[in-house]
Amino acid sequence: MKGSAGRFRTGIPTALRILLTIGAIALLGTVRTVTASSNTWISAASGKWETAANWSGNQAPSSSDSTDSIVNATTKTVTIDATTINTPSTLVISNLLVAGTASSTNTLLLNNAGTNTPLQILSTNLTLDTNGALVVNRSTILATNTLLALIVGNNGGRCSLTITNGGIVRTVYQSFVGVSSGSSSNRVLVNGTGSVWGNSEGTFGGPLYIGYGGPANQLIVTNGGEVTLYGYIGYASGSSNNTVFVSGVGSMWSNSVASFGSTIVVGYGGAANQLIITNGGSVYNAGESDVGLQASSSNNVVLVSGPGSAWKVAAGLLLSGGDLFVGVNGPSNQLIITNGGAIYNENFGYLGEQSSSSNNVVVINGHGSVWSNDQTIVGYAGAANQLIITNGGAVRSNYGEVGLIGTANRAVISGSGSVWSNRENLFIGNGGSANQLIINKGGTVSEGWLSELGEQNNSSNNVAWVTGPGSIWNSGDLLVGAGGSANQ
Repeated sequence: MKGSAGRFRTGIPTALRILLTIGAIALLGTVRTVTASSNTWISAASGKWETAANWSGNQAPSSSDSTDSIVNATTKTVTIDATTINTPSTLVISNLLVAGTASSTNTLLLNNAGTNTPLQILSTNLTLDTNGALVVNRSTILATNTLLALIVGNNGGRCSLTITNGGIVRTVYQSFVGVSSGSSSNRVLVNGTGSVWGNSEGTFGGPLYIGYGGPANQLIVTNGGEVTLYGYIGYASGSSNNTVFVSGVGSMWSNSVASFGSTIVVGYGGAANQLIITNGGSVYNAGESDVGLQASSSNNVVLVSGPGSAWKVAAGLLLSGGDLFVGVNGPSNQLIITNGGAIYNENFGYLGEQSSSSNNVVVINGHGSVWSNDQTIVGYAGAANQLIITNGGAVRSNYGEVGLIGTANRAVISGSGSVWSNRENLFIGNGGSANQLIINKGGTVSEGWLSELGEQNNSSNNVAWVTGPGSIWNSGDLLVGAGGSANQ
């Protein structure tokens, strides 16, 4: 039924989310422990991974170690390169921990080791903690355990994972950037054509958390890099100011297993998180996408800017989906499409789904900037949400609604070439009151069948304004106050 889809939540099933979270908590509590059977780097200087004398066990890393760790003081780099692969047994290990101190950085560098002999992590933890760094340059890391957590910043901050020049990191289970509330300023960079951070071939992969509990963490995908994990930006209520950048032609954040559904959420519980898609970058997921999911999740921003920059939200084959929510329960979130950027979602586009979700804004600005969906709803139950189409921007829908049951919502179509086109119906105040449609400065609104102001008995004081030269509302049939009062 038209307008009813907001009652159904799609994406990852609740039971699966709970299972994944429980597994994550169990893993995160133990990742920093170094047991008696650990093999620890003891040299104060940089050196080669396969050199036995550099390790506490007087032997190179192997799968018989519970954990291979690089955690001692002094800044250093431990290197795996093309000569290391001549001793392949040193590249199959159980767990890996790389961490520095408050004043020193430890780095594990995989440099030109190729893709035929990867560093394999067999058990449950690949962890970078305080000032720990991992660089994967023309090399491969393969994590095959279905319970392995890849962590960039567990309790500490300033950790980095760099995947570049065709480097590959593949996981099966969960990945985290900034786990605890004190884990901030961690960064993952995926740079260059052929550089991939993603699920192992044939597996679902994910989820990826950019800011599970920590603030100010980053994922940067650029110059043709690719991330193939569904995920969350700002998961916990205190996880704020986390950012994902996807920039450059060929750069992509996607999930390839469309049949199961792959959620992307900007602000699950956290505030002021960002997704920025620019310079021809793209984001793709098959499932549901949310900006501001929980009531604590406010002031989150999605920016899609520039020709070729796009976010595509498809419906999964086994799950419903393809919906994009700007403000599920959270207030004051923003979606900005500008300078020729585009968002295409197969099903519903919502501003302010629940009653707590108010003052959310979508702006489509500039010629070539487009939001295309099946139905655009401004204020499903929330109040004071706004859709602003300006300077030649366009929204294309089958149906449009301003105030399905929400109040004081507004759609503004302003400027020559600015268009909100609906193939079928447009309702201003379906069941809500004091909603507005404003067309000015040469803007255009069209629908193919029917427009109504105040459809239901409780829908009152809704207003449509058409003002200024060249401003047009093309309507098939127009009904004012079919059920409500004081509509105009």
